Amino acid sequence: MKSKTFLLLAAVLFMPALPVEAAPAAITAAVAAKDRPADEAKLDESRKPAEVLKFLGLERGDRALDFMAGRGYYSEIMARAVGPKGAVVAWNPPGIAANDQAKTAWADIRGRVKNASAFAVPLPNLALAPASFDFALLHLVYHDTYWESAEYGFVRVEPADVLAKLYGAMKPGGIVGVIDHVGPAGVDTRAEVDKTHRIDPAVIRADFERAGFAFEGESDVLRVSGDDLAKSVFDPAVRGKTDRVVYKFSKPDGAPVDLAMVCDVDKAQSFIGQPADDATVGKMKQATGARTARVVPPNGAVTMDYRPDRLTISTDEAGKIARVSCG
Repeated sequence: MKSKTFLLLAAVLFMPALPVEAAPAAITAAVAAKDRPADEAKLDESRKPAEVLKFLGLERGDRALDFMAGRGYYSEIMARAVGPKGAVVAWNPPGIAANDQAKTAWADIRGRVKNASAFAVPLPNLALAPASFDFALLHLVYHDTYWESAEYGFVRVEPADVLAKLYGAMKPGGIVGVIDHVGPAGVDTRAEVDKTHRIDPAVIRADFERAGFAFEGESDVLRVSGDDLAKSVFDPAVRGKTDRVVYKFSKPDGAPVDLAMVCDVDKAQSFIGQPADDATVGKMKQATGARTARVVPPNGAVTMDYRPDRLTISTDEAGKIARVSCG
């Protein structure tokens, strides 16, 4: 018996190395689609989407989240790759969604793929249904959870709060891919993001593991040696050519779906008539015990998912709170 085991082990150890598996056919076909815009396809050389999605493990039939999707570069590729039984939901902050280029790009995407949808709410009000995604992608945007800008409408948030929402939205076993610009180690993260839009990879990994995600591995497909980490990612000398990390995380199998937290809507009634600003919404969440909140303007569209821990705040034309509900 021992000799057979030894021979089998020897055969494994001395067999020739196998070539790296090519990207799955669905991903390859999605990237190669002839009707993708030429200016988007030009980005493939530096972004290597087929290699990235193969490493991260996007699968046919997945329901995927494109977190801060911009003009939908990855949204369209993923929608094609997951196929008609899958879907892609893209989230953008209102300032990005209202950009003329983004509006045009999304109108075109909806004409080419039918299983991609997009919505826009401020990051503090982002609400995602529990255990609703198999896959999520944060492409060059996680660092923005440390960014704040009055000019661009980015209010200060806590990255831990954002990751708590993301963790809750992932199905047990779900995959989260993070691609970001590499920044120097040992610096103040918010200051570095404000200056260069870079982030220390160690900060990303620590944040995600602290939030409960399991680290599954790293790909070096987008690593660039010799990148000047002192330069902003928007500097023409490095734009599109920065050193980028690709991390794969998962929500552990068997992780519970926490629906125990609910909001007490009766404690929100006293806020009716007040402006629905960030300060008031924060007080309402604290008073009601709601984990998240969304503000809905008159005739505003909302997702139909039910969340017992979410406070829905409807406003009038003047931006004042008209009614509140949970769900």
